[in-house]
Amino acid sequence: MRSVLDHLYQNLNHENLPVRVNAAIALIKMLDQEKAVEFIRPGLDNVIKIYLKLIDDIDYDELIESLKKIVDVFEDEIGPHAYDLCAKLGEAFLRLFEQKKMTQEGGAALEVDAETSLSCEGLMTAIRRILQSINGRYIELYPQLEQVLQQPIYETLTDIESASTDEGLTCLAELLYHQNTVSETMWNFF
Repeated sequence: MRSVLDHLYQNLNHENLPVRVNAAIALIKMLDQEKAVEFIRPGLDNVIKIYLKLIDDIDYDELIESLKKIVDVFEDEIGPHAYDLCAKLGEAFLRLFEQKKMTQEGGAALEVDAETSLSCEGLMTAIRRILQSINGRYIELYPQLEQVLQQPIYETLTDIESASTDEGLTCLAELLYHQNTVSETMWNFF
């Protein structure tokens, strides 16, 4: 198993994007095994950076699901990465949300719109899981998280028919609940 993990880990840095994406997805599927978790743990920083870069390179639901799995498996260790993860996922959400709006305005096929909605919901779910994983332990991060998540949360609330609205409200609640005061940014939502 160690040999397989070594090869997958090496392929995360392969020059070809399809090889990197397939390695990322395969590696995550192995996280049900404790040996795989222990193999990744020392290089978690690097693995998270690779996944964030992949999400920048390609909007792909399985990569988002993979990132959610990383957050779930390494929940206690995700705190130092919470800001970077939320910032990148928030950017990806806004990019997909904009595509969704353009698709609706352009009258494009409903199938494309449904796929974009699923991706948007997946991104907000990943953000929610990150916020829940830090669970008030990194109080100093919350003002920064508010800033990077303000616009994505706002967009979930402007599209009431979207499945990501519930996730946006939950993220808003997480940001409010774990702080001693309510910032002006958060008051603006009310």
